[in-house]
Amino acid sequence: MRNYLYISFGNDLIHRQNLHSILSLIYHESNVEEYKIFIFTDKEHFYNRLINQKNIIYLNLTKEIIHEFKGKYNYLFRIKIMWIQATNTYPIF
Repeated sequence: MRNYLYISFGNDLIHRQNLHSILSLIYHESNVEEYKIFIFTDKEHFYNRLINQKNIIYLNLTKEIIHEFKGKYNYLFRIKIMWIQATNTYPIF
């Protein structure tokens, strides 16, 4: 089983870029049973209305989580590091 992770929050351009990447991935992956896509996002409805597959799991990215993941120095790129660490403890992995 392969797992693909996406972090998507912010303006619509970011969401559209991630959506294109996800749709490309789905096109190239032949068997839906062999992989899962985890999307950590603040706009689940943006993706859910266009992609509805059982192997796609949405995780709600709230403003509070973004703030927590940025840390006390408000470091934007720390979010990616924290998300990777969170996947090690999240029960679905």
